[in-house]
Amino acid sequence: MRNQKNEKINIKVTDQIPVSSNSEIEVDIEEVSSGRLDTQSGKVAWDLQLSPNEQKELTLRYRVKYPKHKRLIIN
Repeated sequence: MRNQKNEKINIKVTDQIPVSSNSEIEVDIEEVSSGRLDTQSGKVAWDLQLSPNEQKELTLRYRVKYPKHKRLIIN
């Protein structure tokens, strides 16, 4: 994201990592780039302050492991 205004802005960004209720399916969180993670819901939140013309990139990376015989649907 980039702040194209001439003043500082505050912004809240939210995203979500899948949460499995099946013990055969594992979700490994690899990176949330300093976001706050709620492990129960999988929600990740960032509260950011961007200076004028400042640009920031956030990374959210996870890996899902599941048995090959299972069909996986991620919503």
